[in-house]
Amino acid sequence: FIYYKEDTLIYPQDQRPLPKKGPKELVNEDIPFSQILVIGADGQKIGVMSKREGLKLADEQNLDLFCIAPNGKPPVCKIMNYSKFKFDKKKQERENRAKQARPDLIKEIKITPVTSQHDIETKVNQSVKLLAKGWRLKLTVFLKGRMITRADSAAEALNTMIELLKNDGVVDKQPTLEGRQYFCYMSPIKKK
Repeated sequence: FIYYKEDTLIYPQDQRPLPKKGPKELVNEDIPFSQILVIGADGQKIGVMSKREGLKLADEQNLDLFCIAPNGKPPVCKIMNYSKFKFDKKKQERENRAKQARPDLIKEIKITPVTSQHDIETKVNQSVKLLAKGWRLKLTVFLKGRMITRADSAAEALNTMIELLKNDGVVDKQPTLEGRQYFCYMSPIKKK
């Protein structure tokens, strides 16, 4: 039974929701081992010692003792700022999830062999902005109707676009003709 008391749920003792239990991190007093191998905050091996001595060393530096390899013989513990370590770990996980959400950022820019010079310049400006934002581009020249017989004009139009974008991107896949489309892929230039 669940009882109500002034808009509050009251659970009987045996029906309370259980707290979520994940893998527990072994930090400071939670380390169950008596003998541990301690690594300093600078990454240097300090040596094998008791848990108490390791905790004392960490406390002197105002840091935490974190067990990084509990299966080792003896278990390996490192002196570090645990809260900063947790923050960096969560930040890395967020970045990894964001990368997985959009695995391959590709935008397609389409023109035809008879696209006017002004329209090509507009498409190039649009492409420069997309490359600056980190998008990959698929540059496509679409051959309409009888234009399929003049594939050389499509290659010329695509090479013009590539030439205009050479300062902002690099060609990943060389231009190829598939059906009625002549296309290539470009990636932004990695900044150092």
